Amino acid sequence: MANNDPLSDGSSRPAAVDFIDNRLPKYHPAFINSSCHYDAEDGKYIPNTQDTSSTEKSSAVSLSDSSTKLEPRIPSPRPNWTNIEALKSWNNLFPAALSRLISTSQEPSGRSKTEHSIRQGKNDWNAVYNTLENARAKYEQSNKMAGLLRKTGENIAPVAQALKIASNMDPGSPYSTPILGAVKTAASVRQQVLEEFNDIIPKIYDIEFFLVTFPDDHNISNASLDLTVTILLAIEQTIGFFISNRFVRGVKAMGMGASYETDLLKSLNTIKAKSKTLLEEADKSQMHKFDRHSQMMERGQQQVIQGQAHLLNTVRSLLIDHEKQKKEHSLQTITTLTIQNETLRSISPIQSSMWLPPPHRPTPAHAWYLNQDTLRWMMKIADADLIDVSVINNKKDSLAAKDIAQAEQIVHTQIFCNWIVSPNSAKMMVHWDLQPPKIVAGISPLSLFCSTITQGLRIKQRILSVLWFCGRHIDPSEVGEQVGGHCMLASLIDQLLRQHTFDTRSLSSSFNMASLQQNDYNELMGLFEWLVKELPNTTTLFCIIDGVALFEREEHWGQSAPVFLKMVNLTNDPTVPAVVKVLFTSTPGTGMVRGAFEQEDLILEVGNLPRWASAPSEERMTRELGG
Repeated sequence: MANNDPLSDGSSRPAAVDFIDNRLPKYHPAFINSSCHYDAEDGKYIPNTQDTSSTEKSSAVSLSDSSTKLEPRIPSPRPNWTNIEALKSWNNLFPAALSRLISTSQEPSGRSKTEHSIRQGKNDWNAVYNTLENARAKYEQSNKMAGLLRKTGENIAPVAQALKIASNMDPGSPYSTPILGAVKTAASVRQQVLEEFNDIIPKIYDIEFFLVTFPDDHNISNASLDLTVTILLAIEQTIGFFISNRFVRGVKAMGMGASYETDLLKSLNTIKAKSKTLLEEADKSQMHKFDRHSQMMERGQQQVIQGQAHLLNTVRSLLIDHEKQKKEHSLQTITTLTIQNETLRSISPIQSSMWLPPPHRPTPAHAWYLNQDTLRWMMKIADADLIDVSVINNKKDSLAAKDIAQAEQIVHTQIFCNWIVSPNSAKMMVHWDLQPPKIVAGISPLSLFCSTITQGLRIKQRILSVLWFCGRHIDPSEVGEQVGGHCMLASLIDQLLRQHTFDTRSLSSSFNMASLQQNDYNELMGLFEWLVKELPNTTTLFCIIDGVALFEREEHWGQSAPVFLKMVNLTNDPTVPAVVKVLFTSTPGTGMVRGAFEQEDLILEVGNLPRWASAPSEERMTRELGG
């Protein structure tokens, strides 16, 4: 496949790609791993697949820093319910459970005409529970054991006392054996009733929790309904146990022996079984939910990776157009100057020797000068842009996929294409005021957009780019002293020095070196302009600033405003040989900086762009922009 990239060295892999893939990883860990790799046959970056990611890892472009550690997202705590009236899902389920109880089992004979019925006029849990409490109070009074059954649970000392009395009877007495057996049987039933009903309220809370956690899961709702019906049936039978005559209970206990209150005990055991079933269904639902979540996360990550590759290739295609237009523009200029020169020579009486270049004058030697490494050390903010990009790439999963996809639509707008393709210097502002996206730790989808297109810019020869994320540099607790416009200016200088070789021997005659070594703000402003003007006319410089509105705050505006103005003015400065492209992005929109773009209608509002139904797709962007 022919390589039509004007920025290539003519081989199947452009020299810029070889430089980024093979050399940059030695200078910074941000370039070690990648979600995309350059495909020589297609001549573009494509997302890594499972098969190619391991083989391409050594030659992949990445801006993720493995040394950057993310703070784990702390899940919200489980709700701590203390009032059953607040259990919305449980109370919604209760009428259906009571209706099923009425339709599937008969009420004890004569119960419907008494105050102890839970079916007649009982429409909610409180009414049923109050009926149980009234029966319990009658039971306590008849047995003179106040406090035997409470909502929070009590001990069973009275039961133990009854067993002790019975066991102290004369074993030889003809009454001791049946009485002892009856007492033991009755005590065992009372003990089991007390223990099981101590656990009823926690089971209700479990039902509420699972219904809320899995609101659309029919398995959970059915298991919850079955458990609730079983609880109501057990309550009805327990009320019968409480309100029965004490003497009758004793006779039944002696006469029935092991069969005493079997229906009630069976219901209590059924509660355990139904509760276990609900827990098992919840485990299954949780596993299913986790599996679906994992699949969705994997699909979302793949879509974001594909979207980034698409964006990279979009930028690459636009840069190729930009370089072609620059060459055409240069050829037109050379042709025009040549014609003018020949015309002047044909009509001018001046000797042709006058057109010879002036004699070479050696540049005076300087006693000393600051080399680029020293200048970078003086900035004290080395590689801040690479660190920021690494953090942003690692945070991208916290951003909404639909917002990332909408931000990607910027590259399809006419204003963006004009800005990046034009052979001349240009400026552009991107706002996101309408329906603004979610912002995480000062990072927005626009931050990811700026990070991605910069990755595409930095694989091109004769393309330089400086980058700054205001949202990453407003909180001293996160980035220390790297806050505000002064640090932004120092970082822009550091990035220029890292990407281009300058002749710094004349600096000492142009700047106050003592002030420059002290990082004096005014000296740095002059140095930034000097460096830009030293770039050759074959170079295009991209200045990309994200989160501009954050630096319009009062505490930052004094030192950030001159830097913003300097970058904008460089796009209109005829003494700057290089092409300068300035892109400012901000969510929310800016209040003051917008004035430099508004009159020329150079502001793009992302909120007005179409919202794609699909997730971000790097493959889609690659196809559309690469084509």
